[in-house]
Amino acid sequence: MELPCNSSRIINIGKLFRAYSLVDESNPTLSLGKVLKGDIYFAEKKYQEALQNYQLAYQIKPTIQTLDKILKSMLIQDKLQDAQKLLEQELAKNTDNTLIQLRLASLYQSSKQYDLAIKHYESVLVKQADNMTVLNNLAWVYSQQNNPKALKLAQQAYTKAPKSAAIADTYGYILLQYGQASESLTVLKHAAKLAPNIAEIQLHLAEAYIANQQKSQAKEILQHIISEQGKQATAAKKLMQAL
Repeated sequence: MELPCNSSRIINIGKLFRAYSLVDESNPTLSLGKVLKGDIYFAEKKYQEALQNYQLAYQIKPTIQTLDKILKSMLIQDKLQDAQKLLEQELAKNTDNTLIQLRLASLYQSSKQYDLAIKHYESVLVKQADNMTVLNNLAWVYSQQNNPKALKLAQQAYTKAPKSAAIADTYGYILLQYGQASESLTVLKHAAKLAPNIAEIQLHLAEAYIANQQKSQAKEILQHIISEQGKQATAAKKLMQAL
């Protein structure tokens, strides 16, 4: 009997899991086996089992790579508060660890705890004045609070990294927020050219076209976003209705 097309994959996964289990059993004081088992569980979408193995591995050998696996496993299960608590605890153990601090700031940003995000981004920026990720993210968070520092930081990041689509998008959209419609359109066109398949950038570009009274170009972009039925479709529909 011919096996279904995915059976060989299932068999291979099973063999890998048994092999990694043997590594773990033979070396219980090493983190490698537990990380590998976690990877198998994660690939099989058994996220809680993956998380448990990553946590055991991290207890043995705390590395940023394993920490990222823990965070990914938590976030995919909507355990945002658990992820924040973990990072807060780890940062308390090593207050100078900027890698952990950046991850914590990012989680605060995603949960709209902007004051806390700003606190940590500003702290990292003191140590790493040219960190493009910090400049970009801090500019965006400032913009959410109508902080006039937003435009200056966004421009600084864009000047240093004009070929970054994310940075160009942030700068262009903040320009739009500050009423600089023409400049915004130029920058957002550039961002869209760098990353033509990112719907959020396309949505921002459509808004810039609208601000510049170029509604036909905006409609074309919005229709495409709506047809894709992705995360930005609802926002695109609202903009389309307003035209």
